[in-house]
Order: sequence, then C-alpha cells, then structure tokens
Amino acid sequence: MEMYDRAFPGSIVTPMKLKNGESIELACFIEHRFALYYWLKWHEKYDRSISLLSIDYHTDTMPERSEHQFSKDKEPILSIWQDMDEGNDTQICAGLTNELLGHVYILHKGDDHTMNNCETISYYNHPDKLFSADKIHGEEELYLDIDLDYFTNGKSDEHSCKILLREMEQLFTTDRKEFLFPKIRGITVALEPIYCGGLFNSLLLLLKLQKTLLDGQIIGDWPYC
Repeated sequence: MEMYDRAFPGSIVTPMKLKNGESIELACFIEHRFALYYWLKWHEKYDRSISLLSIDYHTDTMPERSEHQFSKDKEPILSIWQDMDEGNDTQICAGLTNELLGHVYILHKGDDHTMNNCETISYYNHPDKLFSADKIHGEEELYLDIDLDYFTNGKSDEHSCKILLREMEQLFTTDRKEFLFPKIRGITVALEPIYCGGLFNSLLLLLKLQKTLLDGQIIGDWPYC
C-alpha cells in the first residue's frame, strides 16, 4: 500500500463531484495543519507545485519555528501531528518551504498579525478584491482550502459565536463557482470547532458547504442548511 492511500484517523477523504460535474478529491479534518498531509499527497499525484486559494478567518501564515517544523525524516502524518505547531497557523509556510504550493491567495477576515510578507502570498480582506485580481485569473490549477471559521463572526465562545450560512452563498456566487470549478484539483476543509463555537456549528457549516459546492454528500443531509 502506498503511503497516502489511506486517510489518517479522524479525517474524511473521498472523491466528490462539484456542481459542474468535475470529480475531485475532498479531505476534511479537525485541525487545519493536517491540510499539509493532503498537499503532500496531491503533490505526489500531480508531480508539480499547484497554487492555493485559502479561505480562512485567520491568515495562518506564521513562519515555521525551529522547534516546531515539519520533518521529511519522519512519516508525514506523524511529523504533522508531533512536530508542527498546534496553533495550526504554519501549514501554508510549510507547504511553500517544501515546494508543494505555487502562489498562495488568502481570503481572510481577521487582523493582520500573522501576515507574512513573502512575495508568494497575496492577501485579500474582501471577496471582490480577490476575484478581481489579475493574478488569480492567470492560474490554471488551484487547491481550494477552507477553514470553516471564515463563516463565523470570529467569536469562538459557544455562547457568542454566530455562524453565517448566508454568507457562504454570497461568497460562492454562480459566476465565482464557474470561475473556480475548472481550476480546482483538490479541496481541504478544516472543521476547527474551537473557532466555530463547537462541533455542532462546524458540522452545520460543512453541510452548507456540501449543498453550495458539491453534487453529493460528505456526511449526510439536513434540510435546514
């Protein structure tokens, strides 16, 4: 069995069809740093670096610290679990350092304290700015990376966090989906319940994402999303 043939425990990885009929692989997991495992897997599959569109409340572009670095000397999943920072904000820089990713486009809402001025990262704090940028229109291939906390009000406490289901529809308009779908080579989804006000909120957002982007089911269906 090849190294990346199985999903790691606690994740869902499945072939899915987008709304336009294109078949892609989707990986879903709790903590965002585990996206790196699938970028490694897909890099082996495609044998080239592919640019990334990351949609996340936070920018997650902290450089790797010397004491918390991904190591090629270990099994990938063990290094991601044991060696990388549990803050889940260094996976993008690790992907760039290991030449898994081309250019990185980040759509975010949070403050800019984790911004990295690396020239291979572009930041956008509004969808219109992202989708009107010339550079992303020149990309033929993209990984789509989604942290579901983007679709919240940014308050992680379960009593004050509000999920914004309508905002997901407003982000992924028909025109934007028609633009993105032919480019997508894989989708990573981080549930991050600690930033979504709990696992129930994360699963509601995942169901909404399923209805918005996919022709099929990841975890079932619920008519209220």
